[in-house]
Amino acid sequence: MQRTNPMIMVGLIVAMILLLATIFVSSTRPETAVKKVVVATGNWPPYSGETLPHNGISGAIVDFVFTQMGYQVEYRFMPWSLAQASAETAQKNNQIRAIYPYIQTERRESLFYFSEGLIDISFGVFYDRFHNPLGIEISNYEDLKNHAVMMLDGYDFDPLISQYIPQNTCTVKDTAHAIETLVNNYPYALLSTEPITSAAITKLETNKKLSDFNIASLIPALQSVQHEVVGFSNAEVSQEVYLTLVYPNGELTANNISSEKLNIIAYETAVTSNKNSSQPVCGFESLNDALIALLYLSKPRVLLEAREVAESVLSRQLPALSARISQGQFSNAVPHKMMFSKSNPDNLALRDEFDRILRELKSNQQAYQELIIKSINAIDMSDAVALKPLNQDSTIVGWLFDVESQECELDSPQAFPLGSKASIKRWPQQFLSWQPEVELNYAVGKVLNGPLSGKSELYCFQASSITLR
Repeated sequence: MQRTNPMIMVGLIVAMILLLATIFVSSTRPETAVKKVVVATGNWPPYSGETLPHNGISGAIVDFVFTQMGYQVEYRFMPWSLAQASAETAQKNNQIRAIYPYIQTERRESLFYFSEGLIDISFGVFYDRFHNPLGIEISNYEDLKNHAVMMLDGYDFDPLISQYIPQNTCTVKDTAHAIETLVNNYPYALLSTEPITSAAITKLETNKKLSDFNIASLIPALQSVQHEVVGFSNAEVSQEVYLTLVYPNGELTANNISSEKLNIIAYETAVTSNKNSSQPVCGFESLNDALIALLYLSKPRVLLEAREVAESVLSRQLPALSARISQGQFSNAVPHKMMFSKSNPDNLALRDEFDRILRELKSNQQAYQELIIKSINAIDMSDAVALKPLNQDSTIVGWLFDVESQECELDSPQAFPLGSKASIKRWPQQFLSWQPEVELNYAVGKVLNGPLSGKSELYCFQASSITLR
């Protein structure tokens, strides 16, 4: 019988002891807690959204940076103004520490630390082709003086734009409501307990901002008429009210006012709602501010919005209105950033570390662009449609879409390979549950795969070429 080497036995015993010690230490050592950071954002597809892959394009960047920092991100989606208000007062690390994507403004700088730019977002001017055909002529900031920019709740613009918008004006809930306001074009009316007096007009005429807003010429068209309060409030209100409109076409009377088609601006009344309108009542404590808002909103209306956001809303939420809305020549690329509340003393260090990682990412432009493109492709593919040939033996046919004329170039067909997919930006009326105001015979979309993928051009396709998943 062969004897075991004593040295081997000693080595085995030592190894067993070390193994048992390791197991014991591992079982008694507390697990390292995962670091979490709470951030808030709004639903603003394709840049942010609760139902979007990676929570949107900017969400993909935010997630990448915080992951590199060792954090797990908890996203909270809420309206822009609520997100900013919630972050302003958050002092603890388990509360909202940052919000995105916002532009840097003087008013916000006093409350937040700003990161480096997450992404530059291109803004454009959108207008209704029927109600405001001159919207196409807007090519620079100063041209905005001739139009009323619809302000969204929680939005802010840089001084080059905001100088032409009253600081106190009415806001709309979101991009979809703003587009609907462009299309329905219902007039704004001032609701007050007294008619507008000559003294109020005189005070208004001395306001130095009238020239910036280009509304002085509208003052002579202000007219007041007594009107019943019924219809403007869900509560019992006994007071007498007057409606004041910018009404240049003859005498204004209670009979030629359609109260269910008015957007209401209220001054010193108990009226808080208009049950005939989806637009909330816009309340003012200053008569001068209320009159300026009324005059301003009586100008032809436009929406200043991120191009991709407005196009997404039109294709996903309001396809029947897509042919009514056009883009002007104006274009403005704006860096959007992460805002860290100054109420939390730990947020400055968090912002600095966030910026360090973000700068590293953006220094490698190829990696940065790939992250963005990957997110865009995932979003597009999430609601893509399959294209099919019109006949079994033919190829898929499409036509280039001319953005300026809003027409399909039907004299130059383009062939697409079998298996092509597209993200539809404008749906034909066969796919709509209601009749659009403009006849839509072709689908307009971006091709997502094949030799034309990654191109910015849009193509027209017959409705029979589309297969829904």
